[in-house]
Amino acid sequence: MAPGFAGLSLGRIVLILLVAVAVGVGVQQLIHRLTAPGPEDLDRTIEGALQEIAAGLGPFPRQVDTITRMTGASARGRTLTYRYQVREAPDFEAQRERLRTMVCDEPSMRGAIARYQVRYTYEYWSEATPPERLAEITVSDCP
Repeated sequence: MAPGFAGLSLGRIVLILLVAVAVGVGVQQLIHRLTAPGPEDLDRTIEGALQEIAAGLGPFPRQVDTITRMTGASARGRTLTYRYQVREAPDFEAQRERLRTMVCDEPSMRGAIARYQVRYTYEYWSEATPPERLAEITVSDCP
């Protein structure tokens, strides 16, 4: 089993990797687009590129594994946010480390953080009515 993925189902690992690749491709496009605009357009360009990436991750909802469903993705400013609904709360500290490893090991995501201060936020919500936010994990720097 890959480091950082212990305890995850094969389906969850595959989906995490597919999302990472999709986002990685999107971040590479973002970096390419950011080489042309002037400083006054940079924030708008980053947000627009992140919005395109978020839209490309659909359709939603998408079942990740037996307890996790990806319900959406959005972008605001320099933050790309992924929303998940879970039947039971995972160990969020362990999840924080897995996400940080995944983001920082992906060169284009790591580059977007370093060069453009992009942040990746993962929100976890309960299935309760109304849903309760269980955790928010943000990766905004890499070692």
